[in-house]
Amino acid sequence: MNRYRPKAFPGSAATRFAAINAALALLLGGSSLSSAVAAGGQSLSSQLEPLSIIVDPRREGWPNATPYAADPVGDGGAPGQVDWHILTMAHDCDDLFVRYQLADGPAFDPEGWRYNLYIDADRDIDTGYRGTGLWLPIGADVLIQGGRGKVTTFAFAGGDAQQAWAWRSVFFYPADDRAVAGGGREIEYRVPLADLEVFGSGLDSFDWVAQADYSGGAADLYPDIGSVADGEDFNTYRLEYRPLAAAGANPERGLFEATETEAGRYRPLSAKTLRCHREIEGTGLIHRYFYLEQFVDADIGEDYLAKIAADFAAIREAGVKTVLRFAYSASAPTPPYGDADKARILAHIGQLSDLLRENSDVIAVVQAGFIGLWGEWWYSDHFAPDADWAERQDVLIALLDALPESRMVQVRAPRYKQQMFAQWTPLDAGSAHDGSDLARVAHHNDCFLSSASDGGTYTGAGDEIAYLEQESAWVAMGGETCDYHFLADPAPERLSCASALDEMAALHWSFLNIDWYMPTLQAWRDAGCLEEIVRRLGYRLLLTGVTNDERARPGGEFRFDLSLRNDGFAAPFNPRGVELILRHDDGATHAFALPDDPRMWLPGGPHRIAGSIEIPASMAPGNYELLLHLPDAEAALRERPEYAIRLANEDGWEAQTGFNRLQAFLEIAAEPATYRPQSIRVDRGRYDWGTLASFDAIDEDTYDVEAARAGSQRIVEWTASTRIDASPESLERITVVYDGHYSRGRVAQTVSAHNVRAGRWDVMSTRRVGNRDDVRVSLVLDEPAAYIDADGQTRVRVRGIRDRAARFYCWANALRWEVR
Repeated sequence: MNRYRPKAFPGSAATRFAAINAALALLLGGSSLSSAVAAGGQSLSSQLEPLSIIVDPRREGWPNATPYAADPVGDGGAPGQVDWHILTMAHDCDDLFVRYQLADGPAFDPEGWRYNLYIDADRDIDTGYRGTGLWLPIGADVLIQGGRGKVTTFAFAGGDAQQAWAWRSVFFYPADDRAVAGGGREIEYRVPLADLEVFGSGLDSFDWVAQADYSGGAADLYPDIGSVADGEDFNTYRLEYRPLAAAGANPERGLFEATETEAGRYRPLSAKTLRCHREIEGTGLIHRYFYLEQFVDADIGEDYLAKIAADFAAIREAGVKTVLRFAYSASAPTPPYGDADKARILAHIGQLSDLLRENSDVIAVVQAGFIGLWGEWWYSDHFAPDADWAERQDVLIALLDALPESRMVQVRAPRYKQQMFAQWTPLDAGSAHDGSDLARVAHHNDCFLSSASDGGTYTGAGDEIAYLEQESAWVAMGGETCDYHFLADPAPERLSCASALDEMAALHWSFLNIDWYMPTLQAWRDAGCLEEIVRRLGYRLLLTGVTNDERARPGGEFRFDLSLRNDGFAAPFNPRGVELILRHDDGATHAFALPDDPRMWLPGGPHRIAGSIEIPASMAPGNYELLLHLPDAEAALRERPEYAIRLANEDGWEAQTGFNRLQAFLEIAAEPATYRPQSIRVDRGRYDWGTLASFDAIDEDTYDVEAARAGSQRIVEWTASTRIDASPESLERITVVYDGHYSRGRVAQTVSAHNVRAGRWDVMSTRRVGNRDDVRVSLVLDEPAAYIDADGQTRVRVRGIRDRAARFYCWANALRWEVR
């Protein structure tokens, strides 16, 4: 479609370019410009935050952008012709902003040919337009041309014919053009960067030349080719980015970017741009309008369905989600409005159903759309305002049926839901999120805070707002502000920060359009509340406390108790998982799904995630870190960190995993390997009774050794040994536990472990042991390798000495080695 045709300079092509070449020949010392050109002049870059520049008379935001070097005043020919002075550029993720400051010149021409900005998108002089005689020092791939109230972007269509004035129109955009007191003009506009990406390979910089009105044989160029201005022939602009939103984007909430496309002039989504919104500007949600203007009386074309599918793929690739709406017309609100009848709408929904279900993972919510201008259900050729409720309900139910039960559909006014379902009682905790049609119908307000009725959102009945205050706690709520100047019941006092914060909190707002209505958003920024609004849209979950068991064993129970507070306006409105993650020091992770439902975490708190989990018997011992994972419920997105919820706590988020660190830890200690004596050797005394099995447990069965006489004393001494089935270097420690007593009291007992490395017995315990109860001795060997020989044998010796000569026995009850 070539709706707009760029204007060349007046006069014939031959005389026009001959005059230019002649002028250039004089400037360049007698030779015309050829394809061999000098290097470019200034190279600048100026990334600005969203809302910094709005195309209106205020000229805000520009002090933060560096202008290019000034063009000489008075070199633009006769008075009244365009005389460049200063040109400034800036950018954000999706737009290029341009400001012309002119020493003299007329307003934008109705036909749009006085102001030309040539852009070399691939920075290759051998591609793109250069004009007759190859006079232009760049190969212009894009032309931006000014007209009354607008600029139009064109893509070069001349192929290899660089001297051909051949352009294909892309689109047109508003421009603010005004005279400046004392002479001159200022012009401001913005164009999508997508219009400049004519090669489909991205854009990180471009060269440019500005060209002005030619009449009477004198033209003004910026920068002046070979003049005394900056001495160069073109300038460069770089599209460089730095993150502006330190907190990052949380899914399904916050400010959203507005995008739209018509079937007849399709403007595809760019994954690169969407990723920039998320990573650089902290915006993880887009509103996507699909206009079906070509299909009011026909099925949706397969080509258009394929393009919609490609847009969903770009959304998924970029890690964002969409608020979705289909409509037929965005014309002026005068009949005919151009929407389709019910039969056609239902047929189109049927065609779209597979696409919607296949891509529901990246759909945050669908707006009812289809009916009326902009899909807002009012200005319609086929549905009477505030009537035809049964027909409207048929459309709504068809759209609900085209989506999985996990997704909601928003309607434009609360009375629409009330009338279609004959239900004036709002949802509550008992009826919310049960999968019913009633629980899946949500609300959007596209004229928020703009007038007494919010542009017809309310009929004036107070119970509508009271109804919405309760209902919106359980369904998705969002939309945009609008321009109150054109409404019948303006109420600009409602746009104050206090009113905005109060109503967003009361009505549980989750998302808001950043692109409309920008003067209202800018007023909130100037008044100091926009930052709080952005921070609190939707959920804002803050971890306030963690308690947990610090030790557990494989196969055992682990208890935990987490506390959260929601400082946002709303709870998450789509299903979402809750997982406790245990991460080993070696990086291995174990996820435990919990039954909690984040949709129930309404603003305020506290909200608890508490309970216990069973540690799998196969889980490796060691130290584990505790993390909280709030992943998307859809299997395709569950492992994507971009779709996980980030808690508001500082220093807890892991962008690479999507986990939230809880600053809590757990040691999982396996049950030690237990060894019993495999042999007993009596060194002093006489074996009397028992077997190796006597050492298995504390019971009536003991291993008995009678003491031998040694002068005035009697001594009993025996050695137990066992073989450890593990490499000594792999062991952390060995604990030897011995229980036993004697047939007579006051026996001096020592228990020793054989130190293989030192070739000695290390006495580990010395004490008096009597004849009534077993005495437990626990020996901890912190250097296990020192007590195990080359064959894996380890030995313990028990010795008992009594000074009197009376006979006595050692009653050894139990002995074991606990090996970790």
